[in-house]
Amino acid sequence: MQRWMFSPAFLEHPAYILQRPWTLFSPTLLHVDATHLILNVFWVWMLGNYIEQMWGHRWMLAIIVISGILANLAEASAGAIGVGLSGVVYGLYGWWTWQTRRDPRLKHTVQPQLDLLFVVWIPVGFLLTWLNLYPIGNWAHLGGLVTGLFLAAITPLSALRGVPQLAEEPAEELELESPDQASDGRPGGDP
Repeated sequence: MQRWMFSPAFLEHPAYILQRPWTLFSPTLLHVDATHLILNVFWVWMLGNYIEQMWGHRWMLAIIVISGILANLAEASAGAIGVGLSGVVYGLYGWWTWQTRRDPRLKHTVQPQLDLLFVVWIPVGFLLTWLNLYPIGNWAHLGGLVTGLFLAAITPLSALRGVPQLAEEPAEELELESPDQASDGRPGGDP
């Protein structure tokens, strides 16, 4: 099994952060393999797209940067730093989850399957790591989730720019023509 967790230099030398502050965020840009990268980019695209459309690019960028940094610090508090956007993904998910339950205008966007996937993955990740089957940045996941939830909680409801609309239902059902209507030359029948 390849080990991709590494001990961050700023744990041994905190002044390193002042010299190279980007090192708090840069591990989010590295990935284990193509699958890891594709999955993380997919979730950032999916969740980030909703957030950007409804709150704007500044909010989305702030969530990405802040949750990336705090997720890495959460992982560092466990003694190592992993790689990947998973902390950011959980930050976006936490933000989205809190907002969809907080604002009644977004109730129709709640996806229980998404909740199941993200919530179940946390204990599964801890189990895989504990069994030494695969090292996962579990503390980064939790750090990102808590960060996203916190940022959503302190965001004013007035920051919401656009609310997604449900597809409109037809006003009335079309009446099917009877064979008599079609043959007697009334409008709607075949010539």
